[in-house]
Amino acid sequence: MKTIVRKGSGEGYKGYLRRLAKESGIENPTEEELRRFDRNREGKKTSNEEWASPTDSDAEIVRLKDGRTRLGYRPSTWSTWRPGAPRRGRDGRHDERPSSIETSLKLAEQNLERTIARDDDDDDSDEPPSSKSSGSIREVVADKGYHKASTIRSLEEKRIRTYIPERLQHGKRRWQKHGGRKTAEAVYRNRERVKRPKGKELQRRRGELIERSFAHICETGDHRRTRLRGEDNVRKRYLIQCAGFNLSILMRELLGAGTPRQVVDLAKALWGAAATLADHVVCALVALMAAVVATSAAMIRHGRSYLPPSLTPPDSPGSLLGFSTGC
Repeated sequence: MKTIVRKGSGEGYKGYLRRLAKESGIENPTEEELRRFDRNREGKKTSNEEWASPTDSDAEIVRLKDGRTRLGYRPSTWSTWRPGAPRRGRDGRHDERPSSIETSLKLAEQNLERTIARDDDDDDSDEPPSSKSSGSIREVVADKGYHKASTIRSLEEKRIRTYIPERLQHGKRRWQKHGGRKTAEAVYRNRERVKRPKGKELQRRRGELIERSFAHICETGDHRRTRLRGEDNVRKRYLIQCAGFNLSILMRELLGAGTPRQVVDLAKALWGAAATLADHVVCALVALMAAVVATSAAMIRHGRSYLPPSLTPPDSPGSLLGFSTGC
């Protein structure tokens, strides 16, 4: 943050502080006085419209969760999901406006069209292309941060059903400045769809399939922040992270374990089960051999042994023969 410069003039932040301090009556301030002045001055605001990084034009001033400000990139992530398919995400320029969902929808639809075209090339069936599913998006599920009256009306005009929860608002809505009655009807229909069982189910699936995927990528995978310079490098790093997550999905489907640690644990469990089974088999064989030896010893001690009928002497059929030393 100490290296940022003002757009247009190229004035550094420290020079900017010295000029403000001089205008306030502080001549030749020290570093400590500058820090104290900067901390206590009124109207302190650092915006991306006035400040920029001198070395990286893509970097912006971002606010961390603890309130600090840093130079960084604010990515926007979205995901398209199909049953049984890996998640597909994108990392791009962040836009906090709710209308940015329309741009994300265009990118997601292009991604779906490329995926379906690739699947059609690999499909050897005789089914006509018209009977197959198209890549057009018919329903959109998002959180309440994307709720905006004009956005919902625009999506409805494109024949896209929205399931976007509404933020808590106090007072009476004034629809004249938002597009009139048609916008109000679009918002009311979206509100009714969210309250239906289907809307609640879609919100649960969004939390389970989309938010959980990003939680694994950004939180468990420790990709919430990365120390790379250049938005292209950050995007490459994010794509590698998503590829690793998709690989874990395939591993879980094929092997029953999604991480190398889980594979090791599964192998240990299988080896332990096999070792336990082998121990039981050995114990059973030892017990059987002990019983056979004990029975043979008892018969030898009594001087008798059971013979098959073919070896029984003819003068005493079915009788027991005695053992003798031959002396």
